[in-house]
Amino acid sequence: MADSLGGLSDVMHLVHTPDDAYRKANTSKCHICLQAKPLTEEHVPPKSAYNDCNGLWECLVTHGPKLSPRTVKIRGGFRVPTLCADCNNRVCAPYASEYVRFVRHLVETPVLFDQSGEARVVSVRQNTLFIAKEIATMILAIEHLKFCEVHDELRNFVLDKGALVTMPFDILAFLVPKSPESGTISPFAGSGRVDTFAPGFGFLGGEISWHPFGFVYAATIGPRYRPDKMTNVNAWFSQRPSRTPGSVRLFCRVTGVESMNCALGAERTRPQIDRLL
Repeated sequence: MADSLGGLSDVMHLVHTPDDAYRKANTSKCHICLQAKPLTEEHVPPKSAYNDCNGLWECLVTHGPKLSPRTVKIRGGFRVPTLCADCNNRVCAPYASEYVRFVRHLVETPVLFDQSGEARVVSVRQNTLFIAKEIATMILAIEHLKFCEVHDELRNFVLDKGALVTMPFDILAFLVPKSPESGTISPFAGSGRVDTFAPGFGFLGGEISWHPFGFVYAATIGPRYRPDKMTNVNAWFSQRPSRTPGSVRLFCRVTGVESMNCALGAERTRPQIDRLL
């Protein structure tokens, strides 16, 4: 990403500033079943996927018309109160378990590289459909309730363990190194970027990345974000998993598109949350 950061300061950011009513509406229903039930905290990614530690994160906050970073301490891993107990502990539990096995496999398996020496070749012995359903769960968990209400196909994909789905956006995956600045949570809402003055930096989507695995979900992504150095895994959502272990090529990068905080000129030294509080 280092070679492409120079033009980010010229990107127009489509920022939404949530008010108290907007925040309250976001937690009025479960983001999976849309039922008005008491909500539990969902770890994103799952707690056992190395998301269980205390840490300092950078988060954008608003001061009138201005944006500025704030350091926030998150205890026990990043989590959001958006799923009811039934969806969290029953419906989505098998997906989270499979995702945990997948990311731990990434850490524990010896490193193999493709012929270019740039991408790591990862064997995938886990159920790719369940991994995809956990990815969908994480997306729904961090997005606003209105996003979840619009994307019925994504919620139904999670609710029915056998369902397939044609994704309305691309899921672009990559490996995330274990470093102090790794980790990005960037919801779809408020993350839009128009490359009026910096061609190739347009973006409409979100990102969830944490060591050792990350992904961008994008309706639009400019070429200067190097999507060619990410791997499209949409097939995991639309195809039955093979009984024969497969493999996938994954490039290593700290983030897929860089946070809005860094795009506005701040140096990245900690994990980033692109959520305006």
